[in-house]
Amino acid sequence: MTLNKILNEREREQLVSFNNNESLKNAVKKVLLYNIYGSEVMQPGELLEKETSWIYALPNENVKATDEEIGKMVRIRVSALTFLEDAFKALEAYQPEVVTEEEVNPGV
Repeated sequence: MTLNKILNEREREQLVSFNNNESLKNAVKKVLLYNIYGSEVMQPGELLEKETSWIYALPNENVKATDEEIGKMVRIRVSALTFLEDAFKALEAYQPEVVTEEEVNPGV
């Protein structure tokens, strides 16, 4: 499924505009990933990289957690990061489809 099938024309235009604004993309990414990475690894004005080491802070955030519980938290965060990173890849790869006149349904 392409994103074009679920977006109206205005939304497509906004996505193109979003993709052209690196600062906005990084800000949105930081907001969405804040609760996964934690504030310790995010700095104002710096790009957020997937390799940012949030994992080192995890045991300190949950001092009473067992090793098994920490392992579960790591698995959950990695899964969440993967889903969000895949969504950002889809956003960055987004290209609006060009509709030619012959594709337009005259009955609409």
